[in-house]
Amino acid sequence: MAFVNPIGRGLKGSRVDMGVDYSGTGSLYAIGSGVITSIRNAGWPGGTFIGLHLDSGQYVYYAEDIQPHVSIGQRVQAGTLVGTATGGGIEVGWAAPPGTGDTMAAASGQAAKGSDPGEFPTAYGVAFNNLVKSLGGPAGTVSGPITGGIPANQANLYGSGANAGGSLGNLGCTPMIYWIGVYAVMPLTRRGRKMKAAMQKEYGAKRGERIFYATENKRKGRGIRRRRRG
Repeated sequence: MAFVNPIGRGLKGSRVDMGVDYSGTGSLYAIGSGVITSIRNAGWPGGTFIGLHLDSGQYVYYAEDIQPHVSIGQRVQAGTLVGTATGGGIEVGWAAPPGTGDTMAAASGQAAKGSDPGEFPTAYGVAFNNLVKSLGGPAGTVSGPITGGIPANQANLYGSGANAGGSLGNLGCTPMIYWIGVYAVMPLTRRGRKMKAAMQKEYGAKRGERIFYATENKRKGRGIRRRRRG
């Protein structure tokens, strides 16, 4: 499984708390393939809470001022448009199972007490921020000491809760940079060149390339002459 940057153009990273806060307007994409588990929630944030159960096992949320473009039970692929940030501020991060309204940070007791549960950065928020950075997305700001940690038996799913400057660790999938590094040196078929060009036209040069190679990773596109090196 391959991840892609879930944050579209026009969004700017803000603070890191239970997840990563963003300001501005822009598109939000599925970070990986999976099934939509939620659209709204009656608790925090009291509105949009798009839950995504990834095929690799984790849950992701897109919350707050978002116009959803998916429905509960819908299957999505990496890069599928799941919502549009409408300008009032959003948060994206690791959700707690079953992906219907709670964050991993809150479920693990890392949320701040009081009126602002996101007052301090949490280990799960920092881990998601590291992942977004490693995928080429805009990072949030980690201010102050990080609350909590990530258990060793979950590190393969969520990565490090330390402010690691973009390390993916081993998140139960293969980072996109690996697939691009292995396959980009191989010749594309005629169909592959057309597919890649179409995706780059639709999503922009960098994002389109990531989505193209994510498709090839699953051996669905058949756009690469698959000749592995030694």
